[in-house]
Amino acid sequence: MTCTIEEVPTTVNERPRIKITSDKFNSGFLVAPSVGGFVFYSVSSTGGSLPKELSGRYTRMDDAVKAVERYERSHKGTQQKQRDVKREERDAAKAKRDSKQHVHSGTDNGKG
Repeated sequence: MTCTIEEVPTTVNERPRIKITSDKFNSGFLVAPSVGGFVFYSVSSTGGSLPKELSGRYTRMDDAVKAVERYERSHKGTQQKQRDVKREERDAAKAKRDSKQHVHSGTDNGKG
């Protein structure tokens, strides 16, 4: 499984924000300055609810990013994402199996 980290564009006066996505989860995580806070950073979910392990405030952005990476490594991912992956694998196998059935397997190559 992979974890992708990218910086989110901000205006000149804003502190940086980082978006973290993983192929284990349908939604990603956003590390940004805490609301109304001057020093702290917090993690939010781009979809759904934030896991308890990631709630709270961090004094450094790097600490928040490391917390998300630890969470990503230590969890299987969401059940919905696991179902989606299995469905894609089944659909790919079915498409491959169906494409093999339509291959002509004769020696005359259609000449008759």
